[in-house]
Amino acid sequence: MTGRRLTHDVVICTRNRPDDLRDCLASLAVQTRRADAVRIVDASDPDEAAAVRALADRHADLPVVLTAAAPSTSAQRNLAVAASTADVIHFIDDDTVLEPGYLAAILDPFEADDHDLSDPAALLGVGGQPTNLPVPPTGGLRARLAPRSVVPGAVLASGRGVIASGLTELTEVDWLSGCAMSFRRAAIAAERFDESQDGYVLGEDLDAGYRIRQHGRLVVAPSARLEHRESARNRWARRRWAEADVVNRRRRVASGTGRYSARAFWTDGLAQLAHWSVRAARPGASDARAMASGIAAGLWAARQPDGASPAPGPWPPSAAQVGEPPAS
Repeated sequence: MTGRRLTHDVVICTRNRPDDLRDCLASLAVQTRRADAVRIVDASDPDEAAAVRALADRHADLPVVLTAAAPSTSAQRNLAVAASTADVIHFIDDDTVLEPGYLAAILDPFEADDHDLSDPAALLGVGGQPTNLPVPPTGGLRARLAPRSVVPGAVLASGRGVIASGLTELTEVDWLSGCAMSFRRAAIAAERFDESQDGYVLGEDLDAGYRIRQHGRLVVAPSARLEHRESARNRWARRRWAEADVVNRRRRVASGTGRYSARAFWTDGLAQLAHWSVRAARPGASDARAMASGIAAGLWAARQPDGASPAPGPWPPSAAQVGEPPAS
């Protein structure tokens, strides 16, 4: 793999956010390493879809490929993967703004890797680092009681993922954040995003990334810097977010991937319910009450999960899995 300049596509899945997308595309236009294609998969309502089309038309400086799709984060991403022939696919959110060297910093570790895909040491994914995320504490009681819970980028047995932020060097992780994750196309084409749920699927990035992690390495490159502005549009209320977080973690744990454990899931869920219930008893704690209510609803639903996330597939992937013609 080493010594070859890799081709690379950017994928942006969007819905009803043309103003955010405008700033994202402007940051792509000034990259020091330009993408071979910028694949926008748009699930907007008609008025916003027209604004997205006009925005794409104005960017003659970018190789934009605009595709309309039904609203589904996972299906939109898979649609772009199926259309791509690039070596590397970058997934960024429509409300991110990349620093000019972002794509180059992501590609550097990929191009330095000389392992075959069948080698567990192969580098399969590289993540960027949002500059506006808080740096979580790495010490204290939590670190003593549950050391992995403060390891940046770790996936815990409960199905929970630890955000990787504040890093100063290339760091191996278990998953990549969906706003700034790049994979070898062969890896994400083989594993794919889980389409069993419609619309916005909380944690689909952790699910796919952790499955890919079972086959090779993932790293975060702190020099690949971006701002994740977290648009206010299309955001869930706290209660709905809390319920979906619990239900989707239960689905991931049910897959049996890696270190997932049903016992750890229930222990974590009940502890979180107790924590937020105590906070909810305080005056004016409406957010805490919403969190406690959502967690309780999620745990109730998780008693009979509506399915499991996919387990990791066979590896290395076949030519048919990754959309490549068989060798003659």
